[in-house]
Amino acid sequence: MGVYLPYMVVDVNAHSTLTGQGEHEVRRYTRQVGKNKETLYDADLYNVEREFDIVVDGLTVESSADKLDNKSRNKTNNIINSIMPFDIENSVKWNANYLKGYTSEKRDTNVEQLRSLVKTQSKDIARFKTNETLKHYDRGVAWQREDMDVKGEQWKAAYFPVWLYSYYQKKKDLLHYVAVNARTKETMGSVPIHMPKLLGVSALVEVLGIILFFLTSIFVESDLLWLFFTLGFVYYGFMYAKYRNKGARHYHEKETKATMTNLRKEDVYVTRRTGLKNARMKGANNTSVTGSNFKQSQLGSLLSGEALNVIKKF
Repeated sequence: MGVYLPYMVVDVNAHSTLTGQGEHEVRRYTRQVGKNKETLYDADLYNVEREFDIVVDGLTVESSADKLDNKSRNKTNNIINSIMPFDIENSVKWNANYLKGYTSEKRDTNVEQLRSLVKTQSKDIARFKTNETLKHYDRGVAWQREDMDVKGEQWKAAYFPVWLYSYYQKKKDLLHYVAVNARTKETMGSVPIHMPKLLGVSALVEVLGIILFFLTSIFVESDLLWLFFTLGFVYYGFMYAKYRNKGARHYHEKETKATMTNLRKEDVYVTRRTGLKNARMKGANNTSVTGSNFKQSQLGSLLSGEALNVIKKF
């Protein structure tokens, strides 16, 4: 069915400052450890700071408390979240006549309840925008401090159209969704899986992999032959991910329009680290996301007492 779901569209004007350390690989080599080879890395360590103004244009968040919970145990809300963003530049002024013939949900959150989520996602956007200036740090950057001073913001309530199919899986008490963005046609779905069949087929694939291992080892000598032992597990993981799409979400940090200006960069060499065992810097978080899910504790505060503010009219 066609459903108009409530969202908030937010523009943010802010000043961001990020301070931390980054590493640049200068050497990669191997050494013999018993019968195995170990890869080691040498890297230069820098103190890194980025300061800039940023304008976030059209950050979109769900304004239904139910749909905000992307990690819900009994609903695949992440599927609905994943079909964002909408082409908000083609939005039109609110008119109730547009809802005729379609289902719609009311907005039950307001600006104050969503502000912390919007600021967290804005920080994600700023962090990823900063990566454009960190090409030198191929081992990553560990930001130790991230400050965002919001100078101004604009909030707009919106209804966006979604084609929604739902299927209730009784045994797991799980409501599956298949959702289509009615503007961009982006589609994502969660489909119930017959676990006994999946486990049975995965076991057959695993047996086949073991057979292939012994047959191949007669003619070929390779350290990679052990991969045949993982075929069943790989098949299981691939098929489960394909039909459940548990990790599907809206990549707000990459898909939201943002402009960075007045950039100030500071990179100070500290020392050279040698004999490192990890290919990536320990503690690197420049590609981490913190605002992809609304916490259960936040949802609880939304749905309790005075925090529940149902908006009947825009």
